[in-house]
Amino acid sequence: MSSVGVYQPFWLGLHQAAINSLLNKNNPYDAIMHLRNMMAFLPEKSRPKDTEIVEQCGKEPEMANDFTIDPEDTYYDIAIRQYLKKYSFLIYDYIGKYIDNEMSSRKL
Repeated sequence: MSSVGVYQPFWLGLHQAAINSLLNKNNPYDAIMHLRNMMAFLPEKSRPKDTEIVEQCGKEPEMANDFTIDPEDTYYDIAIRQYLKKYSFLIYDYIGKYIDNEMSSRKL
């Protein structure tokens, strides 16, 4: 059994957990954590480098320390969701490439 078949249940579970965190719990940080866990299952050579993540997604937004700057977290929420959108696309792109490479390298 290839590594794709072994990792598939983990990726599916983490994918569902990321969606649940974002939609039901309204917590984009948990969704990012689940996407990072999905990336951890990729081999080292198939993962995006940290510089590439910063280049394509930017730095991860930090919450304001002062409550008076953004009392309802509107600016922060917009920034973290835009980061999550770019980051999830990048991670799913790398997972798709990895699965495609594994499937194409199999001998039928």
